[in-house]
Amino acid sequence: MSTVADAVIKGAVGGAGFLASAYTLTKFIVATPVKIAPRGDAEHDVDVVLCFNTKKFSQDAVDFFVQMVEKQSHLIIVPKTKSVLQEHEAADEKKEDAKPEEAYYLLGATHQTLVATKEKKERALYGDVSEEPVPEHFCSGDRIDLILFELGRLKVHPTYYRPTGNHDKVDDDVAMMPEPFQDEEHGLLLQQAMHSKLLTDHFPLHDDKERSELVEKWVREWTKPQPINTVRSYFGDEVGFYFGFLGMYTQWLMPLAAVGVLTFVLDFFPSWAAYGRGLYSLLVTSWATAFLKFWKRRESTLRNEWGISTSDSLALEPTRTEFFGEKRFDPVEGCYYTFFSSKDRAKRYLVTISATMAAMAVVTVLMILYCWMEEWFAIAFVPATGWDGFWEYVYLVPSIIYSIVVLYVDAKYSELASYLTQFENHRTESDFANARVLKLALFYFVNNFGFLFYVAFKTRDMVLLEQTLSSLLITRQLLGNLQEQLMPYMSKRSSLKAEAGKLAKETHNKNAIVAKIDAELLFPTYDGTFDDYLEMFVQFGYVS
Repeated sequence: MSTVADAVIKGAVGGAGFLASAYTLTKFIVATPVKIAPRGDAEHDVDVVLCFNTKKFSQDAVDFFVQMVEKQSHLIIVPKTKSVLQEHEAADEKKEDAKPEEAYYLLGATHQTLVATKEKKERALYGDVSEEPVPEHFCSGDRIDLILFELGRLKVHPTYYRPTGNHDKVDDDVAMMPEPFQDEEHGLLLQQAMHSKLLTDHFPLHDDKERSELVEKWVREWTKPQPINTVRSYFGDEVGFYFGFLGMYTQWLMPLAAVGVLTFVLDFFPSWAAYGRGLYSLLVTSWATAFLKFWKRRESTLRNEWGISTSDSLALEPTRTEFFGEKRFDPVEGCYYTFFSSKDRAKRYLVTISATMAAMAVVTVLMILYCWMEEWFAIAFVPATGWDGFWEYVYLVPSIIYSIVVLYVDAKYSELASYLTQFENHRTESDFANARVLKLALFYFVNNFGFLFYVAFKTRDMVLLEQTLSSLLITRQLLGNLQEQLMPYMSKRSSLKAEAGKLAKETHNKNAIVAKIDAELLFPTYDGTFDDYLEMFVQFGYVS
């Protein structure tokens, strides 16, 4: 009966975690905790918000950036209209003679500009313009992609700059460029603005109409196949591939889960239990191999449907803003570039490899401590010593504690891996991501699977293996979903409530409405699919 009780308890915990995750995900996507006003007339044609650091840099630096955009492109760039609350705060800062910390500008493009930018991008990638008909309307994802492409190709040109307030003709030698652009003639405008921290952030705005349609198709009609093409069009290729993988992975888990339940039932019949486990092991191995093969095929299909080539992103990949080194002039391109020697990078590799090995040594020590704790609990907390009934389940405490420790160590090493990879000073984002993946995959394998392999092949304690694996899987699923879904939802809710409260206090209006763009400025930041894929990597390992 203890096996049945274990299954009931673990199943209840896992089911509760799944229901809580589904509820918070729905609330996170659908709910609007406070009244948010729609965009104004001047904000309909903009898709990107630029955040400038006006506390560290002068307004001239921001004006220089704006002039470079206006002179070299047909992009629309306008200052964001201040909300009622920001007007009150600005008045207070003026009284205190304080300098505002940030300035916000809105970036957009007309349909004609988007068409021209699309042709520029195709020429940069393929050397020619596609023969496909020009779309009558670009979805928000395509608009944002084209706007950022156009912004990313603009350069620092001193001849285009005129100091604010000076309408007379200014000699090129007299028109001094403001910090941080003085030493970056002919460099990339966006890259230098981000590298110097003049541009502290830039993010796309939600399209209310497209978002509502996506919510209707994706969340409310959850029994239907997910609209993967719509997801990709709205959120971009990276998120589209992630949900394409997640959807296929979920579908493939269903038959495996059914066979797992059947195997669990066969465990109650001693004459069939061994056959059931053996067949299940064979099935899981075949399932994992087949899934990876079919996902590669599915990924290729999606790439073909979406017109994506791996070489496309690499061909247009710019240098990372954090990359540093010696400035050298390229006579062919006619501009300066940053040089970092392979010898210096090799020295940095020695440091990062040593740090990674030290981290894995710490994980090994934690595994040994867990083994000792398991042995002590197995001796001390048994019915013979008075620990019977409900208290008999105290023996699960070590595996639960170990599961939480594994999650905590994963999170801390993820921060360390980011720092170490940053220290290695990679030129491009793809090089940075590959180096970080290598560190994390190696560490996650040791931290999440090392003890399981030890128990399975060294001690061969199947009871301890089952107990540890189930605790790791359920704890990671429960805590991970709470952290990824409930915490962002609560953060968003509290931030918007606080903004609405301040607005109501300043305007003496309890029904004050938060401006659309001001609300999106308060939304939690999504750091990309990297951590989500890592979670799938660990879960796939536990399942298979």
